[in-house]
Amino acid sequence: MPHEVNGCSASSFSSSFMNTTNNRLERLNGQLKQVINRNSSLEDFLEKLYVVPTSLCNEYDYKVALQFQKVPVSQHERGSPQQLYSTLLTTYATKFVLKQLEMQTKIADMVPLQELQSFCIPNCEGNLQVSPFE
Repeated sequence: MPHEVNGCSASSFSSSFMNTTNNRLERLNGQLKQVINRNSSLEDFLEKLYVVPTSLCNEYDYKVALQFQKVPVSQHERGSPQQLYSTLLTTYATKFVLKQLEMQTKIADMVPLQELQSFCIPNCEGNLQVSPFE
């Protein structure tokens, strides 16, 4: 079916080489071919046809069970801020928070100035004055 894209007529067949199926259909077709013989009778076909959805459900349940069985191993001591953040956040977000916590330990010599309006941090180039509000 042609349709308009930016004033030009485009066909859905142009990029798929006249193949309108998708991967899900191809996968289901392949599984049906594995279970059902081409020259089977109608009774045998229907009997084996009901095996495929059951098999697909079992495969899905197996994959879900594997995901629930995976438990991440924490390298931090129990009750530490690192361990608490890693249980609350996703793995991706935890990496950033743990990096910030690690950086905090590197600047332990931070001295508050002017009633917590700015901080003085010793550096190899001299003292840096940092303000959290700027």
